[in-house]
Amino acid sequence: MRIQCKYCGKEIDLPKWKAKKQRYCSVLCARRGVRGDKEKTKFYRNKDWLYQKYIVEQKSMKTIADEIGTFPNNIHEWLKKFGIPRREFNAPIYRKGLPLKGKDNPNWRGGKYKKRGYWVNNVNGETVGEHRLVMEKFLGRKLLKTEVVHHLNGDKSDNRIENLLLFPDNKSHVKYEQKLALFAKKLIFGDIKPELKEELQNLFNNFKE
Repeated sequence: MRIQCKYCGKEIDLPKWKAKKQRYCSVLCARRGVRGDKEKTKFYRNKDWLYQKYIVEQKSMKTIADEIGTFPNNIHEWLKKFGIPRREFNAPIYRKGLPLKGKDNPNWRGGKYKKRGYWVNNVNGETVGEHRLVMEKFLGRKLLKTEVVHHLNGDKSDNRIENLLLFPDNKSHVKYEQKLALFAKKLIFGDIKPELKEELQNLFNNFKE
């Protein structure tokens, strides 16, 4: 199996079992890769060079460290020594291995996403269920924390106002759910016309959650 040396870029052939762990072509490259090349490590001790990479080119500390074969901690220490200001954590730059968040991400949908079947929205840094926002807009007021919004058809993502029902608290919501379940049992398995009962039982047996 062929691998490429993480330090010098040289390609070498290794047994498959060995190639899974080995990242360097030689002991020398391994040492330089871990400890850093003496010539290259001098770069990050140069204020102008470090400022160019970190501030002007907007590269992350990890990217800079990878370029010269050292550790991000070393870059961090020399940034402090030179008094080069740290960028904000959420600065809109690409970080290797870390996706851009929020509006800086090309897949940004305005802070709306699905969570456990519900559509939720990011409002002023807080996660709020879209069904609650729809109900608030309909009522013209903010909902109380105790109030519960129920989906009539059982589809948590269907936030049409005609599909929503408001309960004053969770207790009344649970009571409604229990009543609904009991009604369904009586309707399907209770004393009703045989032909209607058979049809309802078929519907129940073929029902998919």
